Amino acid sequence: MMKAHLQETPFFKMEKDRMKWISILEAKKAKSDDYEYQILCDFCIHTIKEGIHFHYDEVLDLLGLRNEAIPIDVSVEVEFIMSMFKHVTKSLLQLTPSKMELIESQFYTNFTGFDIQEFQHLSYYVFLVKTKRAVISIKNQGHNLNLKQYRQMLAKYEKYREHEFLSEDHLTEILIARQSQMNFLL
Repeated sequence: MMKAHLQETPFFKMEKDRMKWISILEAKKAKSDDYEYQILCDFCIHTIKEGIHFHYDEVLDLLGLRNEAIPIDVSVEVEFIMSMFKHVTKSLLQLTPSKMELIESQFYTNFTGFDIQEFQHLSYYVFLVKTKRAVISIKNQGHNLNLKQYRQMLAKYEKYREHEFLSEDHLTEILIARQSQMNFLL
């Protein structure tokens, strides 16, 4: 039996609506070969059936029913950030192991995610991960970079973007120094 607080969300207000969304989720699950996606569909089906209001956001995301559109400029910016870090990673692998280790010890070389205050950027990144379109994953490097720092990096990166590989000098110009991050936090 459905819980009473299920009525709080208009998409799941009526029994016929709940059944429609459950059918859609079951169809999505059946069409997918991705085991993790199937588990997510099951989770959302159970969330609707049990009326777990706390997880409705995830259900709405999966069904594409969020009213909060992510602006194109945010999506483009996230794509550029991902592309930049992919290019950085590819370029680091072209360096000698000792040069790569030196740069990695002095600079933040990995994407560290977005803060919750950067909700739209975070939401788009989560979308990329869910749809398996994220070109780079989050790496914890002790301190997270923020959107302002990513933008500083993008501004410097722009003039080298067309290069197949970034040189050691390009990398050290683009990347945020670990000491700079500490000063930025203070």
